[in-house]
Amino acid sequence: MSRSRVHLENNSFVKGLITEASPLTFPENASIDENNVVLNTDGTRDRRLGIDYESSNIILTSDQQIPAAKDTIFSTFNWENVSGDAEIEIIVVQIGNKLSFFDALKSSVSNNKIGSDITLGDGSFPYGFASVDGLLIIATNSRTIEILEFDGTNITTTNDTLKIRDLFGLEDILAIDGVNQDLNSPAFVTHRPKTEVGDPNSPVPAPNSITDPHLYNLRNQSWGV
Repeated sequence: MSRSRVHLENNSFVKGLITEASPLTFPENASIDENNVVLNTDGTRDRRLGIDYESSNIILTSDQQIPAAKDTIFSTFNWENVSGDAEIEIIVVQIGNKLSFFDALKSSVSNNKIGSDITLGDGSFPYGFASVDGLLIIATNSRTIEILEFDGTNITTTNDTLKIRDLFGLEDILAIDGVNQDLNSPAFVTHRPKTEVGDPNSPVPAPNSITDPHLYNLRNQSWGV
């Protein structure tokens, strides 16, 4: 009785994804390329599932019009530890210049919208989001930053100015020995102008007098009060 040989392929792929090995010396239980799988930390693989609507979903429409020159800006952000509560997490969805908010911990996210939509900026680019002390900080194309707060039911917004320590300073030109010099230059780092201020009505600072830019730099670039 003849026997037929059957090629049995048994791979566990425990050595993971290896792309540099030669085909002649390729190790066992490794793969050179993979598609539509999820690589787990224990070496196993799971099939990457397709995308479908969530159960009990609802279809939400947006009043944003698609610009003629480019696509509508779309971005999302997970706002965690909302109002200092670790059990509250909100998904922020940006569509153009409109922001919508959803409860991220519900089984049907689309069916659990929070509060009303908020319109910020012109929506010409993805906004910058950051969670700070339970508040949501948003940077748009404005000089001010938006601060969002959740009171348990609604989301309110205020704005403020983002302040930084001025490490750049102002240009400080002072006449030293008859020659205008920039006191921000390393050559004059040890120069100490006198404390008296020159004639405020004169367009040229008085020799060896402290200038307004120098006074500003001292107050904002040093540790002095």
